[in-house]
Amino acid sequence: MTHLKAYAGIQPLLSTPFLLTKENSPDIYKDIFDLLMQMQVEYFRKNLYSELTVYSLLMTMFVKLGTDYSNKLGTADIRAGKQRKYLKQFNDLLAYIDDHYMDALTLESMASLMGFTKFHFSRLFKNYTGYTFCDYLNYRRIKATEELLPHVELPITEIAMQVGFSSISTFNRLFRVYKKCSPSEYRSKLSVHTFKKG
Repeated sequence: MTHLKAYAGIQPLLSTPFLLTKENSPDIYKDIFDLLMQMQVEYFRKNLYSELTVYSLLMTMFVKLGTDYSNKLGTADIRAGKQRKYLKQFNDLLAYIDDHYMDALTLESMASLMGFTKFHFSRLFKNYTGYTFCDYLNYRRIKATEELLPHVELPITEIAMQVGFSSISTFNRLFRVYKKCSPSEYRSKLSVHTFKKG
């Protein structure tokens, strides 16, 4: 799913837990609740198309969450007047980061790409994603690492370099911050889980 361009726009929303209530999301609360109930029914029905149905309901939920997220941004601080147009620019930027996270991306180069000073860019990026640019880039690289660690033929050092980390010590430290364990411990847990499933 991460290969879908629009998905990059809702990654900041989905990267940390949040509580969706009638009070903070009155426009979508019932829709999201209904979609979750439909997913539960389909999951336990286990007919030929259950998995596909759950997937399509999940996509619908992401669209509703993403639209609500964009609308909220469009009525708050990033938000005022012409800044509404920044929403598309930042969605495109997150898609660009998705495609280039392994490159040597810098705050300065991304600010220049967007046509902003680095200070203006930093403020808008934080407003839009909830992350600083460096934190978001590290988060994206760690997500990529999770996809590569099951491939035991790849040394962990090589994975770190592949996803854009130039220092193995920085990689190990940040991995522990995000995943609460070392990359090798994470890999071991995956292999134990795979062994038990098999």
